[in-house]
Amino acid sequence: MHPRRVALAASTAAVISGALLAAVVVGGSACTHDRPPAEGTADVHIPDTNQEVTASTPPLAVLIDGVEQPANLTCNGKPRPDAGPLLPDAAGADTAVAETAVADAGDDASVEETGDTGAASTDAGASETASDASSSDASVPPGTLVDKDIELIAFGSGGTEKLPKQTVDVFYSNTLSGTPDVVGLVSDDKGMVRVKVPFGLRVGYHVRANELLSDFWALDDLHYPVPPVTVPRWQGITRAQQEFLAFAITGEKGYTMKPKTGIVSSRVADCDRRFVAYAKITLKDYTDDPAGKELTFGKCGQGLCLVYLGDTELPDVARTYTSRSSLFAMIDVPSDRKLGLIATGIAADGSVVQFARRAVEVREGAITFQYLEPSNELKF
Repeated sequence: MHPRRVALAASTAAVISGALLAAVVVGGSACTHDRPPAEGTADVHIPDTNQEVTASTPPLAVLIDGVEQPANLTCNGKPRPDAGPLLPDAAGADTAVAETAVADAGDDASVEETGDTGAASTDAGASETASDASSSDASVPPGTLVDKDIELIAFGSGGTEKLPKQTVDVFYSNTLSGTPDVVGLVSDDKGMVRVKVPFGLRVGYHVRANELLSDFWALDDLHYPVPPVTVPRWQGITRAQQEFLAFAITGEKGYTMKPKTGIVSSRVADCDRRFVAYAKITLKDYTDDPAGKELTFGKCGQGLCLVYLGDTELPDVARTYTSRSSLFAMIDVPSDRKLGLIATGIAADGSVVQFARRAVEVREGAITFQYLEPSNELKF
C-alpha cells in the first residue's frame, strides 16, 4: 500500500467527468458531470491489487427518485441488438425529429465535409430521400441517416465554452476501428457541426488533436439532446484540462502517458441504462489466453491503475467499487493488447454475478470513453 496525497481542483474533476462523456439521461434525470464540482482534497492509500467482491459488499443498486433500488440485470448474457432505438424518442415517439433521412446506414456511401460549416453530404448516386419523421410518425427505420446539428463544447465548462473550427470524424458503428464514415467535419464559429448520423443508433466520434485540444475518442454517444439542453452535445478535451486530469490521478505535474498506452473512462449501466453502484471493475488480457488473464492495478503514475469516482463525481482513489455515479477511469492502459472490461457485483438474491463486459478500444496517447452494460459482449 502506498500513501499519497492528491490535490483535486474543481476543473480537474470536471475534466474526468467530461472525459466520461456526458450528455445522457438515465431514469429521467439529467447528468451534470460536465459541471465543475466544489474543490476538495484527499489523503488516501492506493491499493496495489484488486479487491474481491465479498458478501459484505452492498448489492448492485441504482438510484431512482433519490432511493437506491436493485439494478435491473434481466438482459445479462443477451447480446445487444446492433440496431434499434435506445431512447423513448428514438423512433419519434416523444420528440419532433423533423429531419430529412437519406440512405440506409448499411450502405457504403462515403460521407465527407462540404464547406466550412461542416455540413455533410452523401454521393448523389447513394442518396435516397425519405419522408420527415415527427412526433406522430415512427416510420423512420433505425439506422436511416438523418441530419443532426450538434454543439461541440469543452467539457468542464457546463456548455459555456464552445469549440469553433475544430475537426471531428464520426463512426457509425459501435467501434472506433477502421475508417470513419464521416471524415473531417469542421465546427462553425459557434461550435456547431452538422452531420449525418444513423437514426436511433449509437455512434462514435473522434475530436482531433491540435494546438488547443488533446485527442478525444468516444463510443455509445446517443446524439440526442438532454433536458434542459435542447441541442445534442459532443465534447473535446483541452490540453490544459488533460494536464489537470493527469495531476488529479497521478499526483504528478506534467505527467504524460507512456508510449503505447492510453486512458479508458467508463460508466457502468444496467439494462435500463441507469448508473450502477457497488460494481467492481476488472481488466483482462485476452491477447495470448482465450480465457483471459486478469491484470493487476497499482499506484497511479507508475503503471496501470484504476480510479473510481465518488457520488459527487470527484476522483476517490480509496474506493474499491463504483459509487452512485458509476464512473471510473483506468490510466496507462496498454493500447496494443486485446483487453476486456468486466463488471462484477452482488445480485439482489445475494449471488455474485459477472453482469457486464465489453472489449476495450484503447487509443495510444488519448482518452477513450465507452459504456459498460449487461448486454455487451466480448468481441475482438
